[in-house]
Amino acid sequence: MSGVLRVLAATGVTVLVAGLIAVGSSLPPPSEPPSEGLLRLDWRLRGEEAGGCIRPTAEELAELPPHMRNPDACVGGLPPYRLRLWVDDQLALNETVQAGGVRGDRPLTVYDEVPLTPGLRRIRIEFAPDEGASTGADPSERETPETRDRQIRLAAEGEVQLEAGQVILAVRRQDTGALVLRSPVR
Repeated sequence: MSGVLRVLAATGVTVLVAGLIAVGSSLPPPSEPPSEGLLRLDWRLRGEEAGGCIRPTAEELAELPPHMRNPDACVGGLPPYRLRLWVDDQLALNETVQAGGVRGDRPLTVYDEVPLTPGLRRIRIEFAPDEGASTGADPSERETPETRDRQIRLAAEGEVQLEAGQVILAVRRQDTGALVLRSPVR
């Protein structure tokens, strides 16, 4: 009989511990209310848009095996872009954005979160080709005045009233491609 009581006691303790774990894991962790807001920068720029898509020449295609000859492919990497962010006329972010992929032929992707103190904030963003950076390729071979003229330059500025816990979004509009600041989101 004592063996049966031990099994029942062990089962009861196991059920009690499992119940406490279940209740404890369903409770939200204690947290302080946010004291800052956030500016989220989130957009992509494809090769065709960035002016970095140059079609291969007939000579370049002839050097490739037949199964790799794609006359519509982009050759060479995208130019690096410079991202600058000013908050209340103070430079808060200044970085180079490189295209992904081994050949640098993937889209330029921007995703940054910048904490901001609450209040009225003046925001200015510039995203343009970085003239001082190198793609690793010889620019004289690939860059032409036509491709330079096609390179996109994005900019947005405005004043936003930010409260603690709010997020301001800087995104590209799908219809126009323009960079815009979206009102605070909770």
